[in-house]
Amino acid sequence: MKTYLKFLVIIPFLIACGNGEPTVGGEQKEFITDSAPAADSTMVPGVSDETRQGLSDYFSEKVIQEIDQFLMHYNAALTDTDFEKAYLEGKALLGVMYDDLANPQTSYLRELAVKQEYWSPVEILDELQEFNGQLGPIEISCVAECSELDFVFDLQAMLEKSKQTTGSGDEDFLTLLISIDGDYGYAGYNGFKSWFNQTWDYGGSSLVGDGTLLACVKNYMEYKKKYVLFQSELQLIHEDFVDALQNGSSYNYAQQKILKEYDQVLNLKIFTPEEEKGIREHYKAIQKGGEPFQFECETADCTYG
Repeated sequence: MKTYLKFLVIIPFLIACGNGEPTVGGEQKEFITDSAPAADSTMVPGVSDETRQGLSDYFSEKVIQEIDQFLMHYNAALTDTDFEKAYLEGKALLGVMYDDLANPQTSYLRELAVKQEYWSPVEILDELQEFNGQLGPIEISCVAECSELDFVFDLQAMLEKSKQTTGSGDEDFLTLLISIDGDYGYAGYNGFKSWFNQTWDYGGSSLVGDGTLLACVKNYMEYKKKYVLFQSELQLIHEDFVDALQNGSSYNYAQQKILKEYDQVLNLKIFTPEEEKGIREHYKAIQKGGEPFQFECETADCTYG
């Protein structure tokens, strides 16, 4: 079974944001879906009997029922509004599944936990990954040198599903999200972004200066102009932008190239006064240089702390 690490999925998508062109398009969905028929999940498959039986070794019946409900709603989605609801339902479910495993609810897991002084669900990763492909877009993986379990969405699978719904608000959101987070994750995922060059499991250098972040911000702005969907998730993406500009000490490029992209992003006026204040303080620190900053890591011998 293949293990998908969140740290390895970002770099292939630099081009998606880096081309500088908005990726959104299609119909203005909120005017269509107001009167669209509600998705009927009563005839849509959820968890199969075989999968349900397998899950019962690991998850409580309550959580299995929640997985089943999510799959029915996800598979039954007819419009982008339906899809948004299923996405948010599934995202909440990821945390519930993790908590259920961390606090063993089944006889099988309790027996395993009793045998060990320290219980870590990652010890059953191989067993759990047998369910990948059976839970819709939910993927079970690991992070932190594979020392912890991780639950994510297969965003490419979600994108393909979104193409089947009426309109393009969900499809355009996922295209934006993939360009930022890569193939696996969700909005607000604690992983490396497309404007970051990962060099080891826990770090690397910022790519601010090559236009990737700027292009993502522009695409985000285009989406917000066009759709009213995924507002809470867009706020999480906004926070990713703030984090990228208020933090960091290792950079792939020279100071002037970095500061030029800062200026371009700040000129778009998307930040609150408080956010902009923090960004400008970091801007000045980059301008000043010195410890702890490292520049031109593309060619220099940086430590990537």
